[in-house]
Amino acid sequence: VDVQSVLELVKENILLKHQKEIQIEIGLTKNYAVFTDEFHFYNLIYNVIDNAVKYSENEVKIQIKSKENNKGLQLNFIDKGIGIPENDLPFVFDKFYRVTRQINKDIEGFGIGLSYVKRVCEWHKWHVSVKNNDDKGITVSIQINKKDYE
Repeated sequence: VDVQSVLELVKENILLKHQKEIQIEIGLTKNYAVFTDEFHFYNLIYNVIDNAVKYSENEVKIQIKSKENNKGLQLNFIDKGIGIPENDLPFVFDKFYRVTRQINKDIEGFGIGLSYVKRVCEWHKWHVSVKNNDDKGITVSIQINKKDYE
């Protein structure tokens, strides 16, 4: 599966879905192909980006960056959203878990998107993590094994 093509398709669909100004910057260091199921890979990426949009206030800015390391390929999804309280971070990948906050009342969802992301990563023996950025928002990182991309 061509990573750039999937990212472009997700970007196009996210821009069609949401009625606010969204900036999505795709910054891959080169063209990558990932050995994966295209349907699940698309949905994994879509869930991460859709959450970034939903949990951003007025300015929606998302950067997607790639980085090769000794484990393989890391895809980082960096947003400028509202972040996640530190005590909730360990649970965001749990099925049906939603961070308790006032904004949730206006956001659709059942708390299954990130658990699906984690599940797809587990099927591939990839690793997914989330951390708060120093300034604002979060970074979701997906570590893809060396054998699973070229």
